[in-house]
Amino acid sequence: MDESDFGKKFYKKVTVDGKTVGKWVVFVNLNEYDDDGNCIHYLDCNRHEEWREYAENGKLIHIRRRNGYEEWYELDSTGNMISKKNSKGKKIIYKVKSNSEGKIVHREGSDGEESWWEYDESGNNIYEKTLDSDGYEKEWFYEYNDENKCVHLKYFVDGDISEECFYELNEKGYRSHTKQLIDGKEFNFWREYEYWDNGKPRKEFLFRAL
Repeated sequence: MDESDFGKKFYKKVTVDGKTVGKWVVFVNLNEYDDDGNCIHYLDCNRHEEWREYAENGKLIHIRRRNGYEEWYELDSTGNMISKKNSKGKKIIYKVKSNSEGKIVHREGSDGEESWWEYDESGNNIYEKTLDSDGYEKEWFYEYNDENKCVHLKYFVDGDISEECFYELNEKGYRSHTKQLIDGKEFNFWREYEYWDNGKPRKEFLFRAL
């Protein structure tokens, strides 16, 4: 399956609340990964396309889009981003504070944006808040299962819930079904995978419910 299949309808057996059911879906997105699990190529049905490069520690350092736009990220010794520049000539410098495990807990950008992170005892990111340069307050709350996989997300803008997602996982621990709630409307997505020999995804195919 490739981009020539975008927009095509398929009848598939999918999982909903742990049960297998038949659904008509449409193919909307294709991701490709390296064998370390990093997404190196993104392409959706609207022909938005992006290529990504990573440092040896798996942190993102460069993106390039189909329209020619590019961004580069500079990292500190713990892998946290300390600067960002783009192909339009804009550069942002970040002041970063980390906890004793090296995880970022606060970042302040030269553009006025400021962010905070919180973690549980297993090191999972459970809360994030950003005051962006346009004055909006954005918050993310994450919940995890016993295998430390994210299964629930709530996203708020200026204190009002904007999006909520519930994730079902497949037998390998990767997302298989996403139920997304936005402004009282429900959207459902399913993922299928091709895997590397080490068990990590090589390709990810995203389908949207009709």
